[in-house]
Amino acid sequence: MSWYARLAVALAVGTLGGAVFRILHLPLPWMLGSMTACMIASMAGLPAAIPGRLRPFMSSVVGAMLGTTFTTAMIGDLADLWASLLGLFVFLLVSASCCYVYLRRAAGFPPMTALFAAMPGGITDIVLMSEERGADERRVALVHATRIFMIVLTFPLLLSFLSTVEIGGARAAMFRGWDSMSPQDFAWFIAAAVGGVWFGTLVRMPARNLLGPMMVSAAMHMANLTDFVIPSGAVSCAQIVIGSAIGCRFQGITGRDLLRTIAVAFGSSLLLATISICFAMGLERLTGFSFAALLLAYAPAGMSEMSLVALALHVEVPFVVLHQVARIFLAIGVLAILSRWLSKT
Repeated sequence: MSWYARLAVALAVGTLGGAVFRILHLPLPWMLGSMTACMIASMAGLPAAIPGRLRPFMSSVVGAMLGTTFTTAMIGDLADLWASLLGLFVFLLVSASCCYVYLRRAAGFPPMTALFAAMPGGITDIVLMSEERGADERRVALVHATRIFMIVLTFPLLLSFLSTVEIGGARAAMFRGWDSMSPQDFAWFIAAAVGGVWFGTLVRMPARNLLGPMMVSAAMHMANLTDFVIPSGAVSCAQIVIGSAIGCRFQGITGRDLLRTIAVAFGSSLLLATISICFAMGLERLTGFSFAALLLAYAPAGMSEMSLVALALHVEVPFVVLHQVARIFLAIGVLAILSRWLSKT
């Protein structure tokens, strides 16, 4: 089959998997559903593949999307949040270090793979960076996918007594149709994606296809040059492509290897969840912020999912969003430095 046909098969399978996950109300349905469906299809021998030439393009799109979450209002709140943000940095180092040791000693992961699998960042950007640094993308994706499932499904249960609002209602309220993005907004988005890649290349930025557009898009929004938001459909399409690409990498893996990786991922997720709870309890006494807000802010899961949980439970949404965004930026920055150092050792 031509690569066009294999691409069509992959996207069809990925879309179907995402739709099933959405019907089942599972977290990150379009990414995790497409990844799972394409993983099963690849292991079954179905001719599905996402060409590598699409990876840089998707990285720039995701980067520009992440940049839209930054506003000048968030920067103005930094003076009041220095203690919790400093604690977030410490949490990131402690949790990543503990998880790295666990993955190296208990699971025998190679150093670079253990590093990217241990860092509690966003699944999209971490997986994209892991491929560029030569880590095992399949293991990294599976570990992070298991972590997201576990955190998103268990943390709201700990806080469910705070609210009776259904998470599905919050998800519907945050839906943005295709008409929410005007032609002018689309032009700004393209400028952020293309200009970000150029800027990242110019300054030799690590993971330039992701970090460059993210920084340029964030600068545009903070400077009030534009306030474009990404339609929900576009975000879903990007997640389908990236999730399908990850799932198609499972060609040739055996069922035993898959189960072993999931078991290891469950252990690392439990470790990260325990550390998150301990930090939230400690910082509640030090900072005066509520345990619920701190737990969701420090939760090592998807930023969009944790924001939705905060909205559904009426827990300080700006506080949670700011820390989740900061965690992703910190994770990417720390990974860029550590992975470059590790590649030289």
